[in-house]
Amino acid sequence: MRRLPLTVGFLLGFSFAIAEEPKEPSVPPTARLAVPFTIARGTTSRVIVRGQTLDQINTVEACAGVTATIIEKGEAKLPEGWKAEQLGDRQITLDVAVAEAFVRDTVKLVLSGDSKTTSIGLAIVSPEVLVVEKEPNRGFKGAQLLTIGSTVLGSIGSNKDVDVYRIDQGATGRLHIDVTASRCGSSLDPILTVYDARGFEIARCDDSPATAPHDAAITIETPSGKRGVRYIVIQDAHDTGSDTHLYELRVTDSVVDPKKSAAVDDFVAKFHVAQLETATDYRYQIEELSPSGELETLASGDDLKFRTVDVSRKSKVTAVMISCVKKDTVRVWEEISKLSPDLLCLSGDTLYIDTIELEDFRRKHRDFLNEAPLANLARPVSVVGIWDDHDFELNSSPNHWPRQEVNW
Repeated sequence: MRRLPLTVGFLLGFSFAIAEEPKEPSVPPTARLAVPFTIARGTTSRVIVRGQTLDQINTVEACAGVTATIIEKGEAKLPEGWKAEQLGDRQITLDVAVAEAFVRDTVKLVLSGDSKTTSIGLAIVSPEVLVVEKEPNRGFKGAQLLTIGSTVLGSIGSNKDVDVYRIDQGATGRLHIDVTASRCGSSLDPILTVYDARGFEIARCDDSPATAPHDAAITIETPSGKRGVRYIVIQDAHDTGSDTHLYELRVTDSVVDPKKSAAVDDFVAKFHVAQLETATDYRYQIEELSPSGELETLASGDDLKFRTVDVSRKSKVTAVMISCVKKDTVRVWEEISKLSPDLLCLSGDTLYIDTIELEDFRRKHRDFLNEAPLANLARPVSVVGIWDDHDFELNSSPNHWPRQEVNW
């Protein structure tokens, strides 16, 4: 009888030993893939975000013009051979509404919960160019018809699946075809092939150096007498397929996206800004959105600003015209700045390039435009340019040079 308290004490001690505090998940909430990763402005789209530990997410934030509402959370089935850290084994379903006036071509969704956040990026396009892949489209006879400028959302849905599209090149001499998949977390490793109307292969691309690893892009330059129907074929390099083998196919007549910079354009990007109000001051900054949704600020500051013209005003418009710029022009730019011009016109022979070497040409223009007084003047002011001989070649140069004499 005297041993009983010792036995009870042992049992109680064992009971306390197995009562452990709940552990936090070893993997924080992490978004891996959005399905689809491209949506249209002016619409509400159902988007499924795959990832890890997404059960903890309870709020989703975007930016002005975009709202996201959580519909449900649950398990995400992994395709055979894939791991949770690659595609995610949990998912969260959202309704993402994009205003018609939203002008950006990307948006970052920030998913938060329990003091932890993750993010994912979505591409935004106009609804008139967005096309959804239609099955069956496995062969030339069943090819889905596209037009130049289309953005297609598709998937290689099963093993050995092949998607075929037909497009008439028409009067377009250049055809640029780009497939986005791995850049946005897709499990597709695309092979892109282009055939002519007779079924002969024109071009083929597996991993393009111009895109992220495992994505593909092809540019075709076609003489006027040989243009016509083209067949675009997309398949997986490993003949696998699933509902996560997603892709975005863009077909344009331009190699460079006007909103992206590239070496071929000396890293110049064009942005078309709409919905501006008259007589209004605007500030801006330039950001880059990665496929993972991380936002990096490339340029910002109080000097990034402009003012729209008051269309109802009766006062004068100040336009400044300048040419034959020499090296020591700091005072000239400073005096022009004091005028607060509405327009700056570089009216020919703005600077003296006097070269037919492309690298020298680019360097001289770049150095000229980066001069601080000119850069500060031009940043908030509309600038137009007229090209004369010294701006792009030699003094009194002809309207063309023999190919062997000009290095561009």
